[in-house]
This record gives sequence, C-alpha cells and structure tokens, in this order.
Amino acid sequence: MCEFINMANKGKIYLIGDGNNKINPIHGADLAEVCVNAVKNSQKEIPIGGPKTYTYKEAAELAFSILNKPPRIKNISPKLIKPFIKMIRPFSKHYYILAGFLISLMLYDFNTTKTGSRTLEDFYKEFSKHLMHDKKKEMLTKK
Repeated sequence: MCEFINMANKGKIYLIGDGNNKINPIHGADLAEVCVNAVKNSQKEIPIGGPKTYTYKEAAELAFSILNKPPRIKNISPKLIKPFIKMIRPFSKHYYILAGFLISLMLYDFNTTKTGSRTLEDFYKEFSKHLMHDKKKEMLTKK
C-alpha cells in the first residue's frame, strides 16, 4: 500500500481494472501481533485482514486526500497489461510471477477476517510523514 501513497505523491495513481475490487489491508504492527499470538497457539493458518474494507479506488483517493492533493487516478485495462507481462517471462520468471501476482491482487476481492485496529488511513498518515521528511532533507542537501 505504500506504493499507492508514493504514486499519489508523484501526482498519479495507476489502477489495473476499474478499481472496484475490495481489500482490507492489515497494518504491519497488527500483523506482527497476530503472528506472535499464532506462534504461541501453534496456529498454522489464520485468515486476517485490516479493520476496514476499501475498494482500490477508495484506497487511491485516500492516499491523495492524506497528501492534500487532487486525485488523479488512471485505470488501465487488464487486456492491455497482460501481453506485456507475458513478454517478461523469457527474461525473468521471477518478475513474471511477481507481476502476475500484483495484477491478480487488483482484479479480485481480497477481503477477509477483520483483525487489528490500525486502518489504511493510519498507515498513510505515518508513511506521509516519512515522505515529507525525505522531501525536506532533499531540499536541504540541494542548497
């Protein structure tokens, strides 16, 4: 999800598909708590997600909102992107699999058991502080 806020910071977010598929991303701190508890309980599989469900479009709009920027979202048809992914395979099976996985994430709903208390908005706010810090640092080094 940090890539959404990075793209928003640059001015435009690209979504594969219409952006209406749903996700409930879990914050890393909430995930860590679940993992620690799972080890204590010897659990092997645990369906987990964040406390709030978003469409990809809502997640993109939220990123722009946190940065106080107007939303500029570009939807890309899966039919256009899939041929490019097939072209990657002869050069790198690793990147071919990774790209296919990332595209699949945006084309299907990944909404599971609500866990934790930290929302995507909380994460974006935390991450945006780092972006602002990096911008200030970059400006100081240019002087």
